Amino acid sequence: MKIAVVGPESTGKSVLCKKLALYYNGLWVPEFARYFLLTQSNSYTYADLEKIAVGQLFWERLYESCNKNTWLFYDTTLLTIKIWSEWKYGKTAKLIENNYCSPKYDLILLSDIDLPWTYDPQRENPHDRKELFDFHIETLKNCNYSFEIVSGFGQERLVNALKILENLKSPNIY
Repeated sequence: MKIAVVGPESTGKSVLCKKLALYYNGLWVPEFARYFLLTQSNSYTYADLEKIAVGQLFWERLYESCNKNTWLFYDTTLLTIKIWSEWKYGKTAKLIENNYCSPKYDLILLSDIDLPWTYDPQRENPHDRKELFDFHIETLKNCNYSFEIVSGFGQERLVNALKILENLKSPNIY
């Protein structure tokens, strides 16, 4: 199973992916942008978003090719990079535009904004979370992705995600 976890910054995506991978004895595909930004003193340009996309695609394909019969949990996808590019720069590179809607995930979990925003040197938008959340919903709908919103604080968020995944055979389509 291929499960992507997307959403605005500081919504618990990485923590949730790691916990789900542990629960299902699967793998967590990390967010490439975090590692890339560490090499750039946490700053980036529009052109860097395409480099981040290439890195994310490489990591996704690497994990997929080595682990065909396991659960994979993707900590963000090109969809998030597309949204960020549009939000910050008002445009998207062709590589991202041509690949962000690829239907390769069995389900996408959209991480709700019910968690408090927590400072991190790589985070930028503590005040735009609702708008970015709505932008995620709009973009997911435009891609015709099956997705579920996962909410809850702490362990409750994991339990809610597990309930959603138990019903994977008939997910709600927003």
